[in-house]
Amino acid sequence: MFGGPEFFTKGANGEVRHYTAIAFKAVIVHHSENAMSEQTSEFGYFSQNEFLSLNMPAASKMIANATFALCAGPISDSSGKNIGR
Repeated sequence: MFGGPEFFTKGANGEVRHYTAIAFKAVIVHHSENAMSEQTSEFGYFSQNEFLSLNMPAASKMIANATFALCAGPISDSSGKNIGR
C-alpha cells in the first residue's frame, strides 16, 4: 500500500486530491493476444532500466522501485517457466 505527499494531485480547477495505491504480486496464468479492452490503449513489457527511464510522476516511480525490489529474481509464469530477467 502506498500513500504520502507524492500521492497528492491538483486538478485544473485547483482542487487538491489525495489517492492511495495498492500493488499486488501476481503471476501470468494465461497469455492472450486479445486481452486488451477498449479501456487499454497500449500494453508492453519493460526492463527495470527502460521503465525507470520513462517520464512518470514521483508516485509511479515509488511504486515501480518497490515492485522491482520485490522481484529481484527471475520472473516466471504459473508453470515455473522463466519469462524474464
